[in-house]
Amino acid sequence: MAKNPKKKKRRGAAANIKPTRCPCGGGAYAECCGPLHAGEREAPDAESLMRSRYSAFAVQDAAYLWKTLHVAHDERAAGEQPFVDNLERSFANLRYTGLRVIEVRAPEQANPDAIAQVLFHAVIQQHRRDRSIVELSDFALEDGAWRYLAGVTKQASELGHGPEHMSIEHWQCGHDHHH
Repeated sequence: MAKNPKKKKRRGAAANIKPTRCPCGGGAYAECCGPLHAGEREAPDAESLMRSRYSAFAVQDAAYLWKTLHVAHDERAAGEQPFVDNLERSFANLRYTGLRVIEVRAPEQANPDAIAQVLFHAVIQQHRRDRSIVELSDFALEDGAWRYLAGVTKQASELGHGPEHMSIEHWQCGHDHHH
């Protein structure tokens, strides 16, 4: 039975977006998130992994997004192919146009099972509509490499104020702003 060449071509093309500037805002793609996407090195910390995952959404690298999911992440249960297929469908409609890290909470040094957290604002467009989000992401080490464990996401448009007023502490208390 012949494979579907159209699907293969689409998947190959999706993985070949190589911007000059890194989508995460960290400089040149070839020196920032590019080497992580290519498997040349691992992210040294949770913030770097979060930035590389944002960039993977922007360059449509579903395989990297799967690879960097922690083994305990909820979406692991369904398997790689449904995860990748779902992402590839979303890539056609979404454009990732900006990232701002709001706050980073490093893990406890002595605890190998500690969680690192990153609160960030991702600017996302869908057919000229603002689909931007603010997310508090949890990251954990898996075999010595940082992986995305879980995240709580809010639509930026529903916050009632700019994301720059947020902090991890207020997010966890259920408040959206400083008092």
